[in-house]
Amino acid sequence: MKTQEGKLKDAVGHYLKSIGALPFMPVQTGFGSHALDFIVCWRGQYIEIETKVLPRKPTGRQLQRIKDVRAHGGYAFVAYDLKTVKDFFECGTIPKRNADV
Repeated sequence: MKTQEGKLKDAVGHYLKSIGALPFMPVQTGFGSHALDFIVCWRGQYIEIETKVLPRKPTGRQLQRIKDVRAHGGYAFVAYDLKTVKDFFECGTIPKRNADV
């Protein structure tokens, strides 16, 4: 039986494929640098997405990764639901709760 976060990851993965994005879900092994749940190539853009189901929050390492990706010109954000992901890809907006990340 899948967790709520697992169901969210499945929904995000299906959505990304449906819009023609190229999603990759890295397996974290504990070696080297870490990435978020999804690394996405879409229309020439580099995007990383971390999925969380409230009340869970991103770890310090995940928050730092978001800041690093943004500092290098990519997009990165936390998605607490599928709507967050759709809003980004359809409207180009990152939710306000991600503004302080």
